[in-house]
Amino acid sequence: MVNWFTIRCAVIASVGGYAFGVDSGIIATTLAHESFYIYMFGPTGSNAALLGAIVALYSAGNALGSFFVGPLADAISRRWSISVSGLFATVGGILMCAAQDPAMMIVGRFCAGVSAGINLSIIPVYIAEISPPASRARMLAILGTSIAIGFCIVDWIGYGAAFAVGNAQWRIPLGIQCVGTLAIGIAPIFIPYSPRWLVQKGRVEEAREVLMRLHSSENEAFILNELTIIQQQIDLENEVRHEGMFTQIRDLVSKRYRLRFLIAVCVFVVTNQLSGVYTIQNYQTDFYDLVGYTGNQALLVTGVYGFMGVIGQIINIAVVADRIGRRTTMWVGSFGLAICTAITMAMTATVGSSTAKANTAIAFIFIYSAWYAVFFNTTSSLLVTEIFPFRLRALGFGVASFCGFCVNILLSEVSPLAFDGIGWKYYFVFTISSVLGGLFYIFFLPETKGMNLEEVAAVFGDVVATTYTKDAGDEEKADGQHVEILKA
Repeated sequence: MVNWFTIRCAVIASVGGYAFGVDSGIIATTLAHESFYIYMFGPTGSNAALLGAIVALYSAGNALGSFFVGPLADAISRRWSISVSGLFATVGGILMCAAQDPAMMIVGRFCAGVSAGINLSIIPVYIAEISPPASRARMLAILGTSIAIGFCIVDWIGYGAAFAVGNAQWRIPLGIQCVGTLAIGIAPIFIPYSPRWLVQKGRVEEAREVLMRLHSSENEAFILNELTIIQQQIDLENEVRHEGMFTQIRDLVSKRYRLRFLIAVCVFVVTNQLSGVYTIQNYQTDFYDLVGYTGNQALLVTGVYGFMGVIGQIINIAVVADRIGRRTTMWVGSFGLAICTAITMAMTATVGSSTAKANTAIAFIFIYSAWYAVFFNTTSSLLVTEIFPFRLRALGFGVASFCGFCVNILLSEVSPLAFDGIGWKYYFVFTISSVLGGLFYIFFLPETKGMNLEEVAAVFGDVVATTYTKDAGDEEKADGQHVEILKA
């Protein structure tokens, strides 16, 4: 059973999720202000290449941060990696707020992207490693909620700033984000190390103390049992452990881990990128323009879009997290996104001067926002965290994220041109990708709900250490515990 200390740790770590929501969401409202275009691109207020670079360099930063977060987190801990991300986020926020030209804005966006790449790769790993198996999805839902709140708040700040004058319309929101970035750097002071990381470093007594705080409602025998499982599993993994990052990357694509890596890449490339969620978020004002919503009206609709994400995350916690299996969640979510984008595409294609069709298109974009939050905002990160063993967990998550962010760079560059060139037809890419993702999850994704992180390895055929205790419920049961090495 999860206790308040564990919940508090997850909430504090999830400050990084809020900052990501703000950093990532802020570009949508920034691009809605004519004052931004005139200041950055001169009297014509137009430069598609530079605009694409401003958006894409954030994704490039994401890719860099996620690629190197594995060795960083293994070296200095999951905990202090979050602080490092806070440094990049603060520098990026200051540069963007004070930007005098596109180059300064691009560098700021890149720094903020590095921070987000670290956060999105390591915070889910940290929360998963401190959470009890039966509550792991709900604990990760705290991060998902934090991200959704960040998106929502920045959308409404962007709408409010529209009533300011001149460049203050976009500088005010960019400045406000720095409050959250400072919090990221400070937050890890108030959370413990991951017990699995402590065991890996040989600090077993510290790991035991952390487990006692995380599982305060359990007796000492339960905690020793948990610690023994972690020790034995990490010892097993250390027998084949290679310290070189590139050697570990080779392991990720080896036959033993190939299915897990393909699942992770499908999650981050197909579900998190090609389904259109970040493209729609970043360029949603362009979409609203296609159906006749412009100016402050578009900003207002953007605010509602962000709020729908919060509603969806609440539904996730109440209905989906730790109640519905990961596999079902992923395929149902994928097909739902496909339906939303297909209907949106159909309405946009025939909108003409029809207010009803325009409103229907907007409605399904709202449903898309909520649907993604219900099924993916938490589960996608949780799933990728669960499927890798400890020695490859941070690296595997990071490399899969890197693949996703590389695709996002391409989408960021292509999307402005696609919206200008083919308009509503661009949504066909998102619809087909979501359908293919759903089919992949149905046929290739095993179920991992309710298992501890060491047990999940057995589902994929790994050698695992399983601890048994005799006389369950006896206060002295720890004296009879033994470990068996099993292969699924």
